[in-house]
Amino acid sequence: MCVIFTIIGGLKFFDLIWIFEKQNPTRDSHVLATLIYSMAFRQYRSGYGTAISVVQFILILAVTLLSLRLFRKERLEY
Repeated sequence: MCVIFTIIGGLKFFDLIWIFEKQNPTRDSHVLATLIYSMAFRQYRSGYGTAISVVQFILILAVTLLSLRLFRKERLEY
């Protein structure tokens, strides 16, 4: 579970980038979360921001399912 939460947290790395870049991330420092916010609320391109958030959801889901499959333990039968 720790691996899954670490991967999900890494993909949603918004707050530190936002604070360090003084609420204006450059092109090189954007992550998916800051790009979603920038597109949806600053450039008023809500469709593009929504599409990026769907891609982020699919990435998180795929990584979670893959890690659950890799780290699955066999059931003990009595």
